[in-house]
Amino acid sequence: MEKPRIDWIDLAKGICILLVMWWHVKELYSNRGFTDRSYVLYTANYFRMPLYFFLSGLFFKTYGGYVDFLIRKTNKLFVPFIVFAVLAVAYTLIWPDKLPALRTWQSFYPFVTIWFLWCLFLMNNLFYLVLHLSENNLPTLYVSIVLLGLFGFWSGRDYIEALHLRTALTALPYFVLGYAVRRHTAFLSARGKWWEWLTGAASFVILYYMTLRFGKAGIFYVHNEYHIPVWALYGGGILGIYGILVISRLLRRVPVVSYLGRYSIVVLITHYPLIYLFPKHWSRILFWGFGGWCAAEELLLLVCVEVPIIALCTHYLPWLFAQKDLIPLRRKE
Repeated sequence: MEKPRIDWIDLAKGICILLVMWWHVKELYSNRGFTDRSYVLYTANYFRMPLYFFLSGLFFKTYGGYVDFLIRKTNKLFVPFIVFAVLAVAYTLIWPDKLPALRTWQSFYPFVTIWFLWCLFLMNNLFYLVLHLSENNLPTLYVSIVLLGLFGFWSGRDYIEALHLRTALTALPYFVLGYAVRRHTAFLSARGKWWEWLTGAASFVILYYMTLRFGKAGIFYVHNEYHIPVWALYGGGILGIYGILVISRLLRRVPVVSYLGRYSIVVLITHYPLIYLFPKHWSRILFWGFGGWCAAEELLLLVCVEVPIIALCTHYLPWLFAQKDLIPLRRKE
């Protein structure tokens, strides 16, 4: 029997996937010679990916042992990753002119965002290993994770970018923070308080100030490349995670955004190639139609396209988008 969903978690994921889509729309314009005028998306860079890592840790389980755990993570993360990595070769051959300038990792999978699925698969296995080695000694576990995160941050850019091992290490503290919040608090079940509007807003004010302080600094988890100090990376990530979660908990549900969040894996995989299929002459019309402010019109268009795509993908290819299991789970004796 499927467990009831937590509406505000879907909303939080929906907000983040919208920010991911919006960033990639901005990337499209950057590749076509436009310059955006907003600091909003650069502020969101502090927490877009960390929130997903946090939410994954929030719902982490060891299940019935490592074999069961591995089968589940393979179904949910590795199967979509490997299938789209193969399909990406065909995409490259058919539409090479629709892609941005090739980078090392894009030459392997033009469905650029699937790097996250592999990184999250790797992160789950890393945490399972550390949890096992620490023998559930929490001080040892948490200190080890902090040290691994710092090592990942200071180890620099991933030279073999398809592996994303250093990124997984850098982002592991967010994952374990989610695990710790669920283990030690009642945050998931607690109802939002009115004053959380104030604390949530304050977190974003501080984040925006940090963006002004460090400028439009690059925060690239995909490369494990960060142009800000380590305290700003993790501090900004935690502030943004808190702000999104408390506001989502207060709002509970926003229909279309929550729907995108519920099926965020479909949106994650499909939105990037869709952006680059848009005719190039649309960029100038749409971009300047919003005064050069990151083209919210194209984001809206992308959302409208994604809604029916979600319905089609989850109905006809559920195993490919983590809605059903391709590899059957072992039956309990």
